[in-house]
Amino acid sequence: MTSIIFNQMAILLLLMLVGWVLSKAGKLPDDRALGGYLTNAALPAMIIHAVRVPLSAELLQTVGLAMLGFVVVLGCGAATGFLVGRLARQPAATAATWAATAGFPNVIFMAWPFKYASFGEAALPLLAGTTLVFNLVCFTFGSWLLSRSGREGKRLGLKQLLLQPTILSCFVGAILMFTPVTLPGPALSAIELIAMTTTPVAMVLIGSQLSKSNLRDAFLDGKAYLAAFARLVPAGFVAYFLVSLFIADRMILGFLAIGAFMPTATIIPVIATEQGGDVAFCSRVTVLATIFSVVTLSVILPVLL
Repeated sequence: MTSIIFNQMAILLLLMLVGWVLSKAGKLPDDRALGGYLTNAALPAMIIHAVRVPLSAELLQTVGLAMLGFVVVLGCGAATGFLVGRLARQPAATAATWAATAGFPNVIFMAWPFKYASFGEAALPLLAGTTLVFNLVCFTFGSWLLSRSGREGKRLGLKQLLLQPTILSCFVGAILMFTPVTLPGPALSAIELIAMTTTPVAMVLIGSQLSKSNLRDAFLDGKAYLAAFARLVPAGFVAYFLVSLFIADRMILGFLAIGAFMPTATIIPVIATEQGGDVAFCSRVTVLATIFSVVTLSVILPVLL
């Protein structure tokens, strides 16, 4: 498992390095263009592609329980991040950004190798269900949290949140997942190809964003370290304790535990870019949490699993 952690972190950091180099060379002058592609095309495609797992009657209860447990994981993370932010004497609007960085773990790219290594093909239906939950909550509640500290004065209404392409794709994904409806073969192939670009583009974008900030300041930002710690340790333990109160199935519990201790999702700085939030802080927390997760995951997951 330790080798999986190192491999995934190395991939993420190398992709960020590509974005950093291209931005420094003047080849990526506009981060918003990449962010727009991610939120309006790549992520919706990824959501639809991930949930193409038809559920049998036997699997429906298991997936439903995992989805409920994952809502608890996200809620515990956001509450922990907000509380830590307030204890650090941050105003409520700033603490909302802390809630977003602690509330949404990297369950799509980093967590999947761990889940597959631990549970094999049995994890696929659970991944589909939790992917729907993650994106639905992240692009509604997460977008709202990140817009609270928006320097451009953005405030999202309910209609704006629900009409985002990512949210609409969640509804489409739910139809594909819970009904016999299928898409034509060429459409599915095109969706798969677009979905494959999600992680590379997201990491290149984060690297580009970091290149525009002072790296020395990033690694000397005590608040970013504290927010990263909130994501990696207390958020995970609180979620694991609460979920274990009503989930006894070891596979579901282990599946949720892996997600609960992942670092900050790489999509958070991207959403911050779209909502005019604190992109620099979100990027710093994402990078620090990803780096230090090598230690926390290596220590915590072998004990819980």
